[in-house]
Amino acid sequence: MKKLSLYIIVALFGMLLLNNCVDDDYAEPILVEPTFEVPADASLITIEELKAIYNKEYPADRVYTSPVDHSNKYQNAEQFMTVEDDVYISGYVISDDKEGNFYKTLVIQPDLAGGSEGISLSIGESSLYTKFAVGQKIFVKCKDLTLGKYGNEIQLGGSFSFYKYRKAYNDRPAMKEYRLASIASPSISAHIFNHSTPVSIDPKPVTIAEVLANEDYKFTYLELKDIQFDTPGVTWGKQGGDHNDAFPFNTDVNIIDRDGNKLPLFTSNFSKFSHELITDKSGSISGVLSYHSGNPQFVVNSLENVKMTEARFGSSNDGDVTYDFNIDFEDHAKSADFSMTDWLNYKGKGSKRWFVKEYKGNTYAECSNFGTSDNEMVSWLITPQINVDVDKFLAFETAMHHWEHDASDKPLELFYSEDYDGTNVNAATWVEMTIPALPTSTTKWYEFIPSGKIVLPTGKNIYIALKYSGTNVKTTGIQIDNVRVFKNN
Repeated sequence: MKKLSLYIIVALFGMLLLNNCVDDDYAEPILVEPTFEVPADASLITIEELKAIYNKEYPADRVYTSPVDHSNKYQNAEQFMTVEDDVYISGYVISDDKEGNFYKTLVIQPDLAGGSEGISLSIGESSLYTKFAVGQKIFVKCKDLTLGKYGNEIQLGGSFSFYKYRKAYNDRPAMKEYRLASIASPSISAHIFNHSTPVSIDPKPVTIAEVLANEDYKFTYLELKDIQFDTPGVTWGKQGGDHNDAFPFNTDVNIIDRDGNKLPLFTSNFSKFSHELITDKSGSISGVLSYHSGNPQFVVNSLENVKMTEARFGSSNDGDVTYDFNIDFEDHAKSADFSMTDWLNYKGKGSKRWFVKEYKGNTYAECSNFGTSDNEMVSWLITPQINVDVDKFLAFETAMHHWEHDASDKPLELFYSEDYDGTNVNAATWVEMTIPALPTSTTKWYEFIPSGKIVLPTGKNIYIALKYSGTNVKTTGIQIDNVRVFKNN
């Protein structure tokens, strides 16, 4: 016992001496700010010029043997291009994978102001936010990387690889499909370089109408104000049997504004907030404008980008208004010709009228010449008489499926008449009106597009007609919903 006590005393004395030797002034860690300069024998080009390399349009003095064939949505080996020149691009990171809504992807835009197209980089690592935070300026050495397409949008990756064999279909021959491969983990540090420390990056304020009008905002950081979601109460991620492992995104929720403009919201089922419910409030949202198959889609980095605390605006997204009528077809009999008091559903030519259908819980009216032997079809849907005693507006939503008209055709036209008697359609004088937004041959099937507000001629009593035209070969299905006439209060 005495021997053990002696050991303890010696140990305590040693600890005391050691403690007295420790310097309480800890050295400050040395932080080195990353810097990068493009090598003197290399060139710094813009993201736009990099995309032009893929399209064989840059530099202007280079002679390319043949253009890139973009006619097939599936890529063969010839549709990938390895960058041969020693060129660099630079940009600011705007994507954040911390919440899992982006995966092995970096999206960069050219500058802090926004408004010029960015680009998506396919990266062979996750948790990229730990190396490339939002607002981090990076330089990318493009030489020996590969340009290809994902969702029919130009993307920069490491290489390309065989994906699957596709059988012949219609006019497309059998083919081997390839896909862009990520920049492999060991190569990331040799191609992507941080410059300085991350800076605060403000999203560029835009309207949905501006986004839909041009493609200048592709892969840029944006803020949409005075908006809400069209389907509150559903989960951010897609649940149940509709889940698609190959493309696990929610495509049924839209961001909408007071003019009825819509922008699809895309959310990964693997995001940390996929189980959260879409809010029933209005406000603002910030995120990355991505594109897939020619269609814009809005992707948030996290729910912190969703600032919605205000009450929802009008049920038909027209603001504080009074309606002459607001027809959503929900209470109409399904799988039946449209029929409503004071409306006329008129067969001008052919055997089919406007028909009420339901798809995925939504009811609408549709017209198509598919399945008939009629050489020509014309069908009119005419409203009750409208007294335009003050400024009034018409608005509706339109979708299409199985486009078979020529690309320049207008299967749906809009008219008004002052002398229509409520019965004799062909004897009336019909004046055509412009529909600001309509589906085209490239629009996604069954995706409803808001027409925008259509100003009605003031001081007149008028009828409005929606006219479908088709033939035995031009059988595109046209759908309409939420047809309304209103005035602002």
